[in-house]
Amino acid sequence: MIDPLAFLRKLKEGPPPPVTHLSGEDAWIKETVRARLIASWSGEGTPGPSERLIGTEALGELPAALEAGSLFSERRVIQLSDPPPGKKKRGAGSSDAGEAPGGDKRARIERTPLSMMGKNQIKTLEEALERLPRERVRLVIETSSLKKTNLLDKLLFRKAEQVNCSPPKGVARDKWIDLIAKRRGARLEPGLAEQMAASSAPLGVLSADLEKLALAAPEEGEATLEDWRELSQADPEATVWEIGDRLGEGRTDAALAALKTLETQGLSIHAILPSLLSWNQNRLLLKSFRQRSGGGTPEGLHPFVAGKTEKQISGKTLAELRREQRDLLHADRCSKQSWEDPEILLEKFLVEAASGRGR
Repeated sequence: MIDPLAFLRKLKEGPPPPVTHLSGEDAWIKETVRARLIASWSGEGTPGPSERLIGTEALGELPAALEAGSLFSERRVIQLSDPPPGKKKRGAGSSDAGEAPGGDKRARIERTPLSMMGKNQIKTLEEALERLPRERVRLVIETSSLKKTNLLDKLLFRKAEQVNCSPPKGVARDKWIDLIAKRRGARLEPGLAEQMAASSAPLGVLSADLEKLALAAPEEGEATLEDWRELSQADPEATVWEIGDRLGEGRTDAALAALKTLETQGLSIHAILPSLLSWNQNRLLLKSFRQRSGGGTPEGLHPFVAGKTEKQISGKTLAELRREQRDLLHADRCSKQSWEDPEILLEKFLVEAASGRGR
């Protein structure tokens, strides 16, 4: 399975493969790759016709969609995709199906993910792929991540170029953010680039943020972490890390001030507590890994996060970190079940953590 950035580079060198499988959960990467594939196949600035078929119910329409037109018709792209999560689509496959002849609206039917294809449906798809008119049609199949034992994955492994559109991590995420920033014309101070790469914000959200930062930054100047905080409320982790830094320094007042900043921005306790739990989970992960291995960084933990976390755990024992995680979990449960006031519990946690005390 090819990396999406590598696939985009291949599209600059030649036409897209006859069948492309975009596999994974990152909708923004899928949209980016699909748009580039269509432009590559149809010609820059002259996007050809495309059609979207949704769910396994649309398989019956695929052969006709592939054969539509003539040998002299424009190049076309057919998209066969999973239905959006939790939504229903109208009609027999097309995403913009309207009314049936005579003015009667087509019945709404719930679409089934492509991963649930049975043997007969797999056979139907394979036969359609064999008859694909490659001189004028390209087929893009979009699914969630599939298990290697899945029948559809086995077929597409043989018949398609498979592109990994899972949310990128580590160096791959760094490259995506760098690419998006360049396309948006945003120059980022190093600390901001690292914070964005280490955050859990989806790339689509970061793309929108980078567009705002490109407009807000002074001419030839770099966007700063403060700029990001002011322009986006999508990712509270930057301030959560600030809370962690202040706790590590034993500065109760500064930790509480950072908490109040989040609340002033409109973030509820229900958004703050999960980020704090994730922050402390990283501390537990790094401390436990270091005790077992004697050094290094656990796989999946961003180097920037590891560097920030290292300073916060140097004076902590694993038992203390576990106790703090229990306190945060208790506050989180209270926020959901109204046992105690979670805001008071969180403030108490910050005071005790900064002073080195705890239950």
